[in-house]
Amino acid sequence: VGPRSEAIVGSPLGNEHSHREVTLAGVECRAIRTDLGADLIVPAAAAEAVEGALRSAGAEPIEARAAEISRVESGRPRLGREIEPDRTMPQEAGINERAVSFTKGCYIGQETVARLHYKGKPNRHLRLLTSAGELPEGASVSLDGRELGTVGTSVLSPARGPLALAILRREAEPGAEVEVEAPGGGTLTALVEETPENEG
Repeated sequence: VGPRSEAIVGSPLGNEHSHREVTLAGVECRAIRTDLGADLIVPAAAAEAVEGALRSAGAEPIEARAAEISRVESGRPRLGREIEPDRTMPQEAGINERAVSFTKGCYIGQETVARLHYKGKPNRHLRLLTSAGELPEGASVSLDGRELGTVGTSVLSPARGPLALAILRREAEPGAEVEVEAPGGGTLTALVEETPENEG
């Protein structure tokens, strides 16, 4: 994570999602450019050696929770949290422009994705939720008594307080106040915001 990721990996990686083979500590790894830096795919048996090489190059470990806070603040959904396999469309998750090609050859689901891109509007959108209280992951989100979706990842941001990502029905427009199911009954009020990726 961070602007020095390419330098630490020792290879320019190009645009987001670009990837290449790199050698660290004598181990062949796959480096993938991300919006936050770079991800490495490393053989499990070599993880310790690669970690040592990264530290020697200037990398510092961060806690997984800190990485999650950064991801939520930047409005980036994750598979298995906000993105549900076989249910979430790229347009709903806000990843259409950076993760879908409309010019490459055929792939499974291409016709549906293209039709939604060119002709329709998604029924759901990735939204950022802010609240005075921590928003429970998996909690139901509703507006005027109608369920709009569930909370995906919830974090406590040092800069912004309680934040969460959720893919919600289109009625959850930026600026709307929604109700989030609270543990033990009752509800919390949350403000719907556009994700930073989709602002403007």
